[in-house]
Amino acid sequence: MERGYAEYVIDRALTKARAVPRQRALLKRKNKENTIKRPIFAVKFDPRLPSLQAIQAKHWRAMTGSDQYLASVFPAPPLTAFKRQNNLRSMIIRAKVPKPARAYPERKLKGMFKCKNVCSACPYIKEDKVVKYGENKKWILNRNLNCANSNIIYMIECQKENCKEPRYIGDSGRPLRYRLAEHRGYIVNHMTDKPTGAHFTSPGHSLSDMKIIILEQVKIQDTLYRKEREKYFIHKLNTYYQGMNRQQ
Repeated sequence: MERGYAEYVIDRALTKARAVPRQRALLKRKNKENTIKRPIFAVKFDPRLPSLQAIQAKHWRAMTGSDQYLASVFPAPPLTAFKRQNNLRSMIIRAKVPKPARAYPERKLKGMFKCKNVCSACPYIKEDKVVKYGENKKWILNRNLNCANSNIIYMIECQKENCKEPRYIGDSGRPLRYRLAEHRGYIVNHMTDKPTGAHFTSPGHSLSDMKIIILEQVKIQDTLYRKEREKYFIHKLNTYYQGMNRQQ
């Protein structure tokens, strides 16, 4: 059925197989002995070929007529067998049956995960399912997220102990890995006019202290709506007064 055979063809074949007695089906099959002593000349068929049988018969007669030993070895002219040439079917259709499709959708766990590719962003990814803030408060991630997601609200977190400004909230319409590369550039180039550049170049801090996680992938592809969601998370996590965000 995977190969596309009709059901009636399969049923007919099964009925024919069931009709064979068990004792007969268990008998070992004996290969028929090849009684043809004539050599076989196999060649791919081409309509432009001449009559090969006539050419072989002509030279066979000349060969056996001049040599008695060859006449005893080749008592009859060789047989000509034509092989089918490669066609479009043999070139574009595989004989192997493809693997059946999944009976169930692939399971995707909710949370932030590394993309597991050769990616410069993955060392900075914070893998987690829940973001804790305040006193006994938490934000649960409701999707499977990684550095390839775009139209997002993200959080950069400082891993330094007792940091006074541990978090930064931002948004991006592009994939997270590209936005993270910009933040790394702020730090490496000591761009202190940027919040993350100023924080991670301050005494006791470095780029290795930075971790990033996506808080939400915004459903609506609208910049104004994404900015409003960013403000919502800034106020929710209080990153104006206890974080790196700066009021403009």
